[in-house]
Amino acid sequence: MSVHKANHTRSTIADTIINEMTDDENPDMEVNLKGYHHGGKGFRLIVNNVTKLNEITQDLWKSIISSKGLESKIEADMMNGKVNIDCKPVEKRQRNIKCNYSVMYLSISLILIYILWSRHI
Repeated sequence: MSVHKANHTRSTIADTIINEMTDDENPDMEVNLKGYHHGGKGFRLIVNNVTKLNEITQDLWKSIISSKGLESKIEADMMNGKVNIDCKPVEKRQRNIKCNYSVMYLSISLILIYILWSRHI
């Protein structure tokens, strides 16, 4: 996913996530905003100076991000001590409108066929 830096102002959501992300096992860890996704649909955080990363820390980070209504994808590069976190808004499930229209037209057709059939008898 590409990230661009056209928007230089940080959002309040990104600021609160950055301030809440702490880790006792990595006291010199730095969390920075890398940039925003195209179309303003989320942002990417970069975490530097990470020496230890376990599932408990990842779950804590994911819960912090999900509490703000975002989904997260964590990519770790432990050779360089960096972690990239993609944060996106939770995608709402779209209803299948074509299916709803098909059911509506089918039911109307069946009702009309029944009315014509009942008049014929």
